[in-house]
This record gives sequence, structure tokens and C-alpha cells, in this order.
Amino acid sequence: MDLYGTNKVTHGGTFNGYTLGLVAANKTIDILSRNNGEVYKHMEEHFSELLAKFKETASNYGFSIDIHGHPTCSSFSCRKWEPNLHIPPDMLETVLSRAMFDHGVLLSNTTTFYSNIAICKDDIDLFCSRLDAIFEHSVNKLKNMKV
Repeated sequence: MDLYGTNKVTHGGTFNGYTLGLVAANKTIDILSRNNGEVYKHMEEHFSELLAKFKETASNYGFSIDIHGHPTCSSFSCRKWEPNLHIPPDMLETVLSRAMFDHGVLLSNTTTFYSNIAICKDDIDLFCSRLDAIFEHSVNKLKNMKV
């Protein structure tokens, strides 16, 4: 940072001319580093609960779902849907991620969950309150498919 302030930066990278971006990145690192990174434990606990509920609800609707990666940055894959084992996994994931989108649950890369430092019990409750509608929507869509 000292080199940046004295105009001695030689790399023409993305953030070199964007002081506001550097300040925001530096502040974010400060926040994430507080209390020995306690915020990561907070995110992991909350997202572990969220992912467990997601997987449990999926199972209730006949979906076999695997969760991959660390809870704060995880993705899901859908192996099969019990009522129709002929539907390919990628189609199941597409239908499910679209149903999530239609019900206000946004994923990155269609199947990836990213946590954030502001996640709280209310967020988990909101997510869980939409799960039945998401899976019902998905089931209805899949039942109408010709595969």
C-alpha cells in the first residue's frame, strides 16, 4: 500500500487506478480478519444448517443430491429423481436451479451457493420457507417432461 500511495506501483493491474476499490478490499480483509476470523465460523455454521435443510427437503421430494465443497462456497449435484430415473442429472439440476431462481433463491453458476458475512437465522428461515415451493415447482415441471 505504501508503494501505491507514493506512485511507485509498476504493475498496470485492474485495481491500481481504482483507489475506492483498494480501500474497500483492504476494509474487507480487516473485517474478515477480526477475532481470528470468527466470521468464517459464523458463515460455516449458518450455511451448514442451510445446506442440510436443502438436502433433507430434496430427499423428501425424491431427489438424490450431493453437496460438494466447503459450506461457505459449495455446490450441489443432483444424481437422480426417484419417480423417473431416466431424466439426466444435468436436466434435473437445470430444472431445480431454475425453480430456485423463480422463487427468489439466486445461485452462482446455477448450482453454487456462496455465503456472506451478513447471513443470519432470518436468512436461513426465509430460504427454508421457500424450499417446498421450489421442489414442488421442480416436481411439476419434471412430471410434464417427455424423457
